[in-house]
Amino acid sequence: MNTLITVPQMSVLVPDGEGYDTLKVLRCLGQAPEVKTHILSQVRWPITRFSRYSAKSHYHTSQNDADWIVAIRRVVQQCKIDVVLPATMKGLELISQNREVFLEASAIPPIPELDMLKTAQDKWSFQRFAEGQGLPVVPTLFVAHGKRIVANSSELDSIEYPVLLKPTNEMGGRGIVKIYSPSDFYYSVEHKKILNEGHEYILQSYIPGVDFCLGVFCEEGRILAYTLQRNLISSENYFGYQKVMEFVKDDRIIELGTQIVSAMAWNGIAFIDFRVDERDGTVKLIEVNPRQGRALLGSLAAGVNFPLISCLSAMGITCSNSQRENTRYAHPSAFLHMLTSRVLARPTPVRLKWSESGWRFSISDPLPDIVEAINCARKIKLFRRFRNRRQKDEGSICRNLNMDVIVSEEKEKM
Repeated sequence: MNTLITVPQMSVLVPDGEGYDTLKVLRCLGQAPEVKTHILSQVRWPITRFSRYSAKSHYHTSQNDADWIVAIRRVVQQCKIDVVLPATMKGLELISQNREVFLEASAIPPIPELDMLKTAQDKWSFQRFAEGQGLPVVPTLFVAHGKRIVANSSELDSIEYPVLLKPTNEMGGRGIVKIYSPSDFYYSVEHKKILNEGHEYILQSYIPGVDFCLGVFCEEGRILAYTLQRNLISSENYFGYQKVMEFVKDDRIIELGTQIVSAMAWNGIAFIDFRVDERDGTVKLIEVNPRQGRALLGSLAAGVNFPLISCLSAMGITCSNSQRENTRYAHPSAFLHMLTSRVLARPTPVRLKWSESGWRFSISDPLPDIVEAINCARKIKLFRRFRNRRQKDEGSICRNLNMDVIVSEEKEKM
């Protein structure tokens, strides 16, 4: 954070406190002792409840948005909340759609208009928007509604392969499959069952190269704070978030990001994904993640506290700052994997210090991660118990069927 900015005493409510991403927001806000963060959740015991940075956890049983709004306003009034800060897409949509209702009771940070929020969230909608703005996007083809393929054979032949099949509304790389030819696409659809109802799909040409992600905080299309991270460990068959990153400067990407947020008149936080083509060095725009993404703690390590900047902006305090370059950061699981490889004398692409990993945030706030590990162990145990019981039942059924066949054969002989 900019040391010239004085953080006032404030109380913040995160109204969508169910997931692990909320914990990252909580840990960012916890870096400022002046901020007291409350969590509202539909889960009675969310992991955020165990965080040392949680002032109080509130539980609600809302079945619709109207009830959810009532629950939020009740906590705002009872706890004298200054700022309501959403952490997830669901929370962003609720605040954006009902911003006037919330402004009657508390401050809210800059948030995109609902139409632009949905445009950014949907990969195909954003692709068409970016093409209309003349931005350097990757060749993309809309191919399927659910399991129904809408692209014809000539369209499938026209795009450059290999391609990535992507669900338009999933996040974190979920559901992405690499396709090497039109025939491979048809084979995967028919035999691997890669299309699911409830999703729409695009094919996007695969660009060999390095991933970059530009995190921004904006007001009315102007970037006030940013971080730019480069992926340090890549894989041809991994398409999720960056696990090990280095914060760098690249004027081309920053300039392109400035054009994007200006065209979108963006408000609030966004993480914009780019790919630098290793064949010719050009920068390609991939997509925009319009939420507080997985790199929040990495950005914090690089000197930019996006959630705190958002709350300050809601309170009318403008904070303009940029990253500490050459900072490296690894998510805890990635660092543990590299450490294990080092102990086993296996080569690793990069070597990082303990201070460059997310473990320092976990060690300073250990209970949520311990509870999450226990919950994961329970889920694995329940899954194995269910699988073993199912296999036992199937075995019993097979034995009974075999016995019925034997009895039938004996009767025929008689």
